[in-house]
Amino acid sequence: MNTPKLPENKYVRYAIYGAVGYGAYKLFTALFSKNTTLEKAAADEKKFKAQGIKQSYPDGQYNVFADSLQSAFIYWAGTDEDTIFSIMDKMKNNLDVSKLIQAFGTRRQEFTLMNYSLGAFITDELSSADISKINQMFANKGITYRF
Repeated sequence: MNTPKLPENKYVRYAIYGAVGYGAYKLFTALFSKNTTLEKAAADEKKFKAQGIKQSYPDGQYNVFADSLQSAFIYWAGTDEDTIFSIMDKMKNNLDVSKLIQAFGTRRQEFTLMNYSLGAFITDELSSADISKINQMFANKGITYRF
């Protein structure tokens, strides 16, 4: 059985490598963005405000939370789960989570050139048990966001 070989033309090979790389990138971002994309969070914010849900904190506080989360993700001794749980426990409703996701935006992952959303950081940095703990915190408060 003959195995397929790459074309001899180096430009065709580069195009194939680029296409495979782009496909891997799209798959990666689709897997890690889940339901916490910035666009969804912005749309959800409008929806929640229309439903009469009020944010629990001033806008600037969500930025402080987001910065603290980033520090917890790149903590020198590993991920600081206690800080992450503490911040997530401060979220009181769906609008709070939406505001947090937007405040976090996308941030550079340590030792990479990739920018991750909050959902991607959580998926990458926490164990499935830790993610379940956050999701259970949210469920107990009637928050429908899940990581």
